Amino acid sequence: MVFNRKRLLLEGIVVAIITAGLRVAAFPPWDLCWLGLFAYVPWLVWVSVRGPEVSTRVLGGVALLGAWLLWAILLAWLRHVTVVGWLVLAAILALFESLWWVVAARITSSCVNRNSFARIFNMLGLASLWVVLEYVRGHIFGGFPWLPMAAIFWQTPYMLTLLPW
Repeated sequence: MVFNRKRLLLEGIVVAIITAGLRVAAFPPWDLCWLGLFAYVPWLVWVSVRGPEVSTRVLGGVALLGAWLLWAILLAWLRHVTVVGWLVLAAILALFESLWWVVAARITSSCVNRNSFARIFNMLGLASLWVVLEYVRGHIFGGFPWLPMAAIFWQTPYMLTLLPW
């Protein structure tokens, strides 16, 4: 039992690091925008397979770690201003994103044995939640509108017409 919990935690950490890495690679200077379209696939596959076995506390911790790592790397240039501010800002932004990770984990793991209509409805709900969280992050509490997911397509005008700011 303890072995299984440790293994699930380790799997979750690895998947969170992979997910964060894929999303980071979608932004400059790497500019692999197509990775942004698939960045959350490792997380969603892992939680659809392992989700029911993993406690919400572990999911939340792993999601927070992955989201914090993502924002810490994307905002690494702030370390020249203030290291503490950089790490705290990354943690605050990670709270918004990790909320989506946990909700996505619970919804995805509950959709495994449901009909197609319910799955599509839940996926549309997850997409809507993403938009709401990015809006809240960008406009409420002083806002931090930098690096929305649409920003990965800055060099592809045909995608920007579909994904307005």
